[in-house]
Amino acid sequence: MNRLSKKILEINLFYMLAAVLLLVVGTMVQQRNLISGLLITEWLLIMFPSLIFLKFHKISFGEIRFRPIKVKNGFLVVLITMLLYPIVLFMNVSFLFLLKIFIDFDFNSMPVPKDFNQYLLYIPAMVLSAGICEEFLFRGLIMSRFRIFGRKNAIVLSAVLFGIFHFNYQNIIGPVVLGVIFGYLVYKTGSLMAAVIGHITNNMISLTLAYISMAMASDKSLENTMNATDLIGSVIFIGIIALVCIYLIMFLMNRINEEPVKTEGCANFVFLSEVGFLPWFPVLAVTIGYLIINIFVITISF
Repeated sequence: MNRLSKKILEINLFYMLAAVLLLVVGTMVQQRNLISGLLITEWLLIMFPSLIFLKFHKISFGEIRFRPIKVKNGFLVVLITMLLYPIVLFMNVSFLFLLKIFIDFDFNSMPVPKDFNQYLLYIPAMVLSAGICEEFLFRGLIMSRFRIFGRKNAIVLSAVLFGIFHFNYQNIIGPVVLGVIFGYLVYKTGSLMAAVIGHITNNMISLTLAYISMAMASDKSLENTMNATDLIGSVIFIGIIALVCIYLIMFLMNRINEEPVKTEGCANFVFLSEVGFLPWFPVLAVTIGYLIINIFVITISF
């Protein structure tokens, strides 16, 4: 096995380890207490092992672009992420409606805080911790290792692994799309903080909207009033908003002050086939686990 194949095998094995820790230990601690369980998952099961991997393989913070971001670029990342939300929502809802044609399932929803105090407690666990720890792993370690395949492949591959890592077939499109955009923003700004800021912003929007929806749903008169026509109309409306947001995002992207990274770590990019199959076996194993888990979930829901 050559040096490049070994480097890819190392990061993919680490990805598999993180997935196993998430499924086994993460699930157990989150079932006991969601908030403390999420904090344990993000910091002890994702961030801490990532720091060990970083130290053991002598990877510098510069290699994963862990550096400050310009204030202007950070502000633009927040705006871009806010505009991304309707786009991702439209794509995810459209995917689920198409999937429902072939498979009968109930729509899952994210955990919703019951009151404002719980909403405040969810912020460090579901918003800040996830944004910092998950981006350190995916747009930091994983994407930096995959850059030997070229910038585009590194962005897409890390985004796909990010989507699979959620182990939820109803939440696969959103993480992949966001992962691609966050990866692009990291390259464009030259800072991993772009992905962290974007991730935190997206999760904050999701949490806040879920809390507001829960509060509004307390009015029983608002329940069960939406029929199929209303749902289709809502999707079309969101789609129109998404088109407008795409134009605005393109405009804002051009306003970012690009910060090129002088050292990419690999002058000559290689093809995926050049590293062979063995380094990808851990990813295949995680993907198979993803499929088995979701097939089981769909089966028991019938």
